[in-house]
Amino acid sequence: MKLFLLLFLTAFRVAFVGDPQVDDSTELGFARASVFAELLERKDLDLVVIMGDLVNEKTELLPACFGILDSLPCPWVRVQGNHDGKAIPADSSFIAGGIRFVLLNREDSPLPRTRAGEKTVFCSHYPFGAVADSSSNCLYVSAHLHTVFREMKGGAQHLGVGASCGTWWRGIPDRHGIPYALMNCGARRGYFVAQFFPKRRRNWFRLEYKVIGENESVQGKAFVNDSSLVINLFGGAPFGSLEVRTPRGWRKAERLEAIDPEVQGLIELNRNTPRELKKRNRRAYIPMLRRNSPHLWELPLEELAGKDGEKRQKAGAAPDSGGRQATEKRQADCALPAIGDRIRIRYRDASMRVKCEVEVQK
Repeated sequence: MKLFLLLFLTAFRVAFVGDPQVDDSTELGFARASVFAELLERKDLDLVVIMGDLVNEKTELLPACFGILDSLPCPWVRVQGNHDGKAIPADSSFIAGGIRFVLLNREDSPLPRTRAGEKTVFCSHYPFGAVADSSSNCLYVSAHLHTVFREMKGGAQHLGVGASCGTWWRGIPDRHGIPYALMNCGARRGYFVAQFFPKRRRNWFRLEYKVIGENESVQGKAFVNDSSLVINLFGGAPFGSLEVRTPRGWRKAERLEAIDPEVQGLIELNRNTPRELKKRNRRAYIPMLRRNSPHLWELPLEELAGKDGEKRQKAGAAPDSGGRQATEKRQADCALPAIGDRIRIRYRDASMRVKCEVEVQK
């Protein structure tokens, strides 16, 4: 009985890492100091899957990438990306941790038949279109778009893991000297870790999004506009439910179809920046598209007011001194959130659970 419970509860942990896409030795240094360094330190992974575009056409950098990945404390595999050169390996499959993994290396690779009752993870650099098996026994994982998304097609979940290079290693350097490289969906550079439970009939995998260089509690961000609190939960899905802790208790936020506010700010900045200046500062310039983020929620500001309806703190005001204690007291006294405040949220869907605080950004 104990052995059965151990098999039922034991998870096989896999990191799905999209698009390191290094273009030169500088960008290889960025990857080495960030995503590769983090993976090298992780002792909790059983497998790493590189979801294509290790390099950006510079195939002479592949041996250096392979050398780093060969030093990981767990096995690793990869699928071919559209920037990984013309030597395309054959498609393959294997079983690990009781799960069948199918590695597809071409955009038009045929999907092999699934076996009855077998849990199968299809991995391709390219997002999947129509699939023959849309049952809940399948998970379809892709990269390529440099955006994080999760969607259901039939009973199968399709996971877009984003890009570990973000927006091609562009943007102002962070405190570690790595370009900020925000993705167009508003998510920070990261990757997904999946826990697989092959003995379960339902809910046989759990997902978590990991922001590179941050601890596991960094899962999203928040903004305040004239009428609502906007939350971007990086790994969230349209079919999930997000709630915000307010002075009145937990309140359900509604899905928002909009451009991420931080991305919108970058779009405006790019529009107002002279072309020559952007050329001279190419590395700092983040090109952005006007596309809605698939993981935004909003809560009306009136929901954040205290029981007496008081709204003492104006949105956008600087947080007062005293740190977290002052923030918690201000929220308890029914103040509206200010820049730097931390908002408690909880999120759930069939394959993800998140409880965290998100910081209100400008």
